[in-house]
Amino acid sequence: MAGGLLDTADLDCYMALRALCHNWRAATDDPTNTMDHRFRPHNWVMLDYPSHGDDTRVLVNTETGRFHVRDIPMLRRYFIVSVSTDGLLVLAEKEPPHAACVLNPFTGYMVRFAARMRPNVMAAAVSGSSPLYLVIYCSDSNKLYRADPSCQDFVRYKKKYAYPLVRIPMASRWWTRNWDKKGAREQEAAGGGGGDLRQPTVAQGLSFDFYRQLCPRAESIVRDFVLDAVRKDIGLAAGLLRLHFHDCFVQGCDASVLLDGSATGPGEQQAPPNLTLRPSAFKAVNDIRDRLERECRGAVVSCSDILALAARDSVVASGGPEYRVPLGRRDSPRFATAQDVLSGLPPPSSNVPSLLDVLRKIGLDAADLVALSGGHTVGLGHCTSFDDRLFPRPAPTMSPDFLGRLKRTCPAKGTDARTVLDVRTPNVFDNKYYVNLVNWEGLFVSDQDLFTNATTRPIVERFARSQRDFFDQFGVSMVKMGQIKVLTGDQGQVRRNCSARNTGTADGLQWSSLVQTVVDAAAESLGF
Repeated sequence: MAGGLLDTADLDCYMALRALCHNWRAATDDPTNTMDHRFRPHNWVMLDYPSHGDDTRVLVNTETGRFHVRDIPMLRRYFIVSVSTDGLLVLAEKEPPHAACVLNPFTGYMVRFAARMRPNVMAAAVSGSSPLYLVIYCSDSNKLYRADPSCQDFVRYKKKYAYPLVRIPMASRWWTRNWDKKGAREQEAAGGGGGDLRQPTVAQGLSFDFYRQLCPRAESIVRDFVLDAVRKDIGLAAGLLRLHFHDCFVQGCDASVLLDGSATGPGEQQAPPNLTLRPSAFKAVNDIRDRLERECRGAVVSCSDILALAARDSVVASGGPEYRVPLGRRDSPRFATAQDVLSGLPPPSSNVPSLLDVLRKIGLDAADLVALSGGHTVGLGHCTSFDDRLFPRPAPTMSPDFLGRLKRTCPAKGTDARTVLDVRTPNVFDNKYYVNLVNWEGLFVSDQDLFTNATTRPIVERFARSQRDFFDQFGVSMVKMGQIKVLTGDQGQVRRNCSARNTGTADGLQWSSLVQTVVDAAAESLGF
């Protein structure tokens, strides 16, 4: 009877029978090879029910309609990357280096891999032979990669693969997408501070395939560099993300923050809000610039596009969401004044009303403010940025345990020390930042006030409950932020060195534009 159930892919019935028939189970050994094809949930797809918790999944049999709600505790430590063709979960560890693993959601049997999971996995399959190996299809390269449990990296798989790689994963995404629409409608009806999560309009001159002809491998070059660099230095993830933020909020997303000072004055890097930007982040951008110039045979990809891509990839490298980045920005030959930097970057002592005043002037709203603040789920904060909350009197909006922790790190006002922004998972991009705020463990005034303010509190509470909601909004808000006052077309330039404007510019103008301006003025004065 048991063999018949397995042969007809009724895995859940087999497990129920084995659980109920105690004499049979006592007289026989548990199956030893539960990755055998007969123990795989071939006819099952997985739904996500956020109301059931982050580690609970609903499995539905597409042939019989049977369903099971299963607790899968290991999902607290793993991201779901894909579902194999025969129903196995393909996972990646939340902690770097994000090693791959394969889980049978019915039997609980897991195979861990030494290799780091690759990004942009669209489909996966697991071999039925020994040794076991995992094959993944990546959309960014349109290629197959393969690894067995002992491989240190996924390697290009050039052979034709016999399994239908997209059958079950596509079905799973269909079910999940329809449930998400239902959940979004319920959320909208219930309020909760949510907004319309339709993708923002792409700015004129930008496109998702801008470099398809000019440099087809541009995105994958940036991605590979960032993943490798973050694996070696997890702090670089926060550094690259913050660099993009500080660029866009001052003069727009034009890579002006990368420019060194000149005879006209100090660059943006010398302004007080930028003094704590990580030098390794600046170096990483220039290293990426060099790689792209070799690959693309010249200065093709702008430094501002590199910043946008590197920020996205650093989020992915630390466990955060994937989102598409519109490209085609141009670089400014001018840097902003120190006063412009100070007015564009509110200090960490700012409250929500003052933050919203700044954001609304550049087309962002309360949902964007809360989502973008979630970037503080990774990185470090300097004592001097929050010690006003400790001395002379502790802020009332801080838990006693958190206060004690901070005072041990910063024992006196002006202490030159740093502490993590997220006390729960400091090196993982997740929604624990919002859990911290709900528990009065926000580091800066600008963090904790998101929870005390009536406008933003419902959004904080929603993101604390649902990482999916946070990730969805974060991707939308990053795209919106990444299009602030962008230069496109014949505006600006594509810098050959990200820290210096190209030669042949004068006072921030291309020589060709300057000459044309002079010619036009002369023609007008002569009556032509």
